Amino acid sequence: MWAPGWAAWGGTDEALAQGTLIEAVATRMKNGDVGIITLAQEKSEAPLDQFFGKFRTIVARWDAWRIQQEVVDALEVQADLQARARAELKAKRSQERKEKLEEFRQSIQQKFDELKAKFK
Repeated sequence: MWAPGWAAWGGTDEALAQGTLIEAVATRMKNGDVGIITLAQEKSEAPLDQFFGKFRTIVARWDAWRIQQEVVDALEVQADLQARARAELKAKRSQERKEKLEEFRQSIQQKFDELKAKFK
């Protein structure tokens, strides 16, 4: 991950390595910063380091397995949130149906009471 404008963050490679890619991007970048995230297999880190060295950047690298795990974790969170949203919508619709049914029941009860009063 390369992010021009992160120079003000001043973190070390060791501190960066402890976080995740998503955390680093979400917490370190400010409005106006540019982030470049790439998936690459490098024979040497030197060419990209040299290129981005011209700019105020922090270059951070994560092992492929860490990124893969982060994607898996994100997909699990997404699935969990979708399941929760479906359950909440289902419960809300159920409650709305119960309320409408109760209103209908009360309306019918009122009409029967009115008819009953006419025959007394």
